[in-house]
Amino acid sequence: MDYDTNIGHNYITMTKICLNLIRKHSPDFDIELLYVNEDNNLLFGQDYQNFIKKFDNVSIKKLEPMGFDYRRGNANHKATYDFKLAVWNEKAPYIFIDTDLFVFSDINNFYNQVGDAPFVGTGHGSYRRKQEKALNGGFYYMGETNYVDPLKALERFKLEWPDAEPLDQNVLSCYLKHIGCDPFVIPEAERWNWFGKETRPVKIDGQYKALDHLDKEVYGAHFFGNYKPWRCKHWREFWTEAAQEVEEMSK
Repeated sequence: MDYDTNIGHNYITMTKICLNLIRKHSPDFDIELLYVNEDNNLLFGQDYQNFIKKFDNVSIKKLEPMGFDYRRGNANHKATYDFKLAVWNEKAPYIFIDTDLFVFSDINNFYNQVGDAPFVGTGHGSYRRKQEKALNGGFYYMGETNYVDPLKALERFKLEWPDAEPLDQNVLSCYLKHIGCDPFVIPEAERWNWFGKETRPVKIDGQYKALDHLDKEVYGAHFFGNYKPWRCKHWREFWTEAAQEVEEMSK
């Protein structure tokens, strides 16, 4: 079976699955779905609008891009990271989650540990990558509005890394270090941001959980880059089932 037949459809299905999992595990959270451009945006198609109507806690908001000049990457790549820096202008507190990250636990279990921290990050969990203390931008908590100023953060990054591309998590990590903020204040926070390819889903009492290579529970599976869930063989059964569910919700 060719799981990449319709990439655009897969990506929009992935965002639906992401939202649906948050709804199932954390129904008391308000969800704000952020976008940059209306042109040919499937969020505004009838299919997605039908899906959104099934929720009473989801809103859609346009972000104003920062307009940074990225030297490398295609147009979509540039727009993605320009947008992700613009998120830091949003009113706090909030938890940012990439739509290619699937949560399998109540987010309150994370939120209840942040206390009065202005920022709480997650490393990238995986027994192969060993990046538990390398900040990843796919799941983090911002506790104070304007705690991270995108312009100041970008200026600092360019000062320290003048020849590097200012990708969001690199800029963020550099700036937090500069202001003396340790983002890793929650034990095993990387379990909210585990490399999806290195996990597998299991159904327990009718509900899916994600496990690592030691069969230990993972709270968030992050399918970053080209490692999307429909391309990971361990996840294809889950993908098919979850995709069917959200498509029914879109009618």
